Amino acid sequence: MNKAALLGTLVTVGAMAPAFAENGFSYTYLEANYVNTEIDEDVFGTEVDGDGFGLQGAVAFTPIVHAYAEYTNQDFDFDVDVDTLELGLGINWALSDKADLIGRIGYANADADTVDEDGFALQAGFRGRLGERFELEGLAHYVDLGDIDDNVSFRATGRYFFTESFAVSLGAEIDSDATIYLVGARYSFPSK
Repeated sequence: MNKAALLGTLVTVGAMAPAFAENGFSYTYLEANYVNTEIDEDVFGTEVDGDGFGLQGAVAFTPIVHAYAEYTNQDFDFDVDVDTLELGLGINWALSDKADLIGRIGYANADADTVDEDGFALQAGFRGRLGERFELEGLAHYVDLGDIDDNVSFRATGRYFFTESFAVSLGAEIDSDATIYLVGARYSFPSK
């Protein structure tokens, strides 16, 4: 895929986004998660598990533009700590009063005991409401980390809102080599 063309498409869509209606999803939030990763046997010759915590957050600058951050810290079976970080900008626009499209581009970093690689990430997907309290989010996630290689994964998260601001999250991210599970809580600040 031509990376310059994809970036140009995101910028063009962002410029057109004011024509879309805002539907009230909050893109200013904080979320904390328990994270568990299961790496397939094909990668290391044996199944490897890791667990730890994750933090996510976003700040909306306008009804359609937000900055986001995602961080995880996990300890794996073979005594290795792995930290991942992603920081970037996102565009969200309404398809209806219950569904948004999301596009994001960001800086990515993976830091393990012997490896520290930087690169970039792209996310594209949707966010939708099912009823008053339940929300689904689905994203395709591309990360290119130089020498580590690139990776495409698919993320699905469900959120149940106890109040307008507080929700619990349950999700999974799957690629060809690993599955990541998360359970967490999100606090969303009111949209402007």
